[in-house]
Amino acid sequence: MVTRTATDITIAVVITIVEAIRVAVGTIIAVVIITMVDIIIVVVITKEVIVSARQTMIQMQSIQ
Repeated sequence: MVTRTATDITIAVVITIVEAIRVAVGTIIAVVIITMVDIIIVVVITKEVIVSARQTMIQMQSIQ
C-alpha cells in the first residue's frame, strides 16, 4: 500500500515536471517566433523608409 502511493506520487511528480518543461519549451518557441516576426517587420519597414527617402532625395535633386 505504502509503496503503491509512493509510486503514484513519483509518477505524478514526473508528469508534472514533464508538463512544466513542455509549457516552458512552448513558451520559449512562441517568444522566439514572435521576436523573429518583429525583427522581420522592422527590417521590411526600415527598407521601405530607406527606399522612399532615397526616392525623395533623387526627386529633390532632379528638381534642383
